[in-house]
Amino acid sequence: MALHIKIFSGMDAMLDEIAKANYGQGLDALDHAGIKLREAQRAALRSSTTPITRFYDRKGKLRIKRQKQELGKRISHVNKSNTDSPPSMENFITSNLMPNSMMMVVGGKHSTLHPKIRRDGKVMGSAETVQPVSKFSYAILQKLNSGDASSPIYQKIYKNKVEEKAFKNTNFRKQNFIEKGYSNAKGEVEDIMTRKLEQMIHKQINRAEVETREVRRA
Repeated sequence: MALHIKIFSGMDAMLDEIAKANYGQGLDALDHAGIKLREAQRAALRSSTTPITRFYDRKGKLRIKRQKQELGKRISHVNKSNTDSPPSMENFITSNLMPNSMMMVVGGKHSTLHPKIRRDGKVMGSAETVQPVSKFSYAILQKLNSGDASSPIYQKIYKNKVEEKAFKNTNFRKQNFIEKGYSNAKGEVEDIMTRKLEQMIHKQINRAEVETREVRRA
C-alpha cells in the first residue's frame, strides 16, 4: 500500500544527472512531493464515510448507533463520547523522506521521525516530531483501503473476546483512498519532480559565483 517516490525514475536523463549533483534540491523536491501526496491521501480518507458505528459496553454488550461516520475516525467502543488519540487514522498516513537513498515513502511503517524543514535545497530547521506508525496501524490502514481483513497482522489486533464480537461477520468495503489520493495529487507531484525541480536547480546555478580571467596570447 505504501507509495514510493524516487527522483531517478521516469525523468529526463540529463535532469537525473543534474539532480544527483544537486543533492539538496533533489531532497527538497522529494519532500514537497511527499507532503502533497500525503495530504491528498488524507483528504481522500476524510471524504469517505462508513454507514454504521458500533459501540460496546465494558461487559461486551452490543450498543449500535446507526449513522454515517467519517471513515477512519477513532471512537471508543466502550464509551461513544470518547475519541481516541490521534482522533483519526488519517494521522497514520505519513511522508517519510530517506535522504541517503533519495526516496520518499508515503503511507508506510516507520519508527519515530524527526523531519527537517527544507527550502531551496537547504535545511531551514526542524519540523514537529512524527510518532511511529506500527505494523498494527499499518495493517488497519491496509484493511480500510482494500477492504481485506485477512492479513495475519490485522487478525492479531482483534484477538480478545470483546473485539472479536465487535467485528464478527463484518463486511468491509474497499475504499481505495490511497489510490484516489495518488490520482488527485499525481499532476502536482509530477510538476514538482520535473518543472519545479528544474527551476530550483537553475536558481542554484545562477547564484553560484563564477570566476573568470582574461587569457592573453602573445
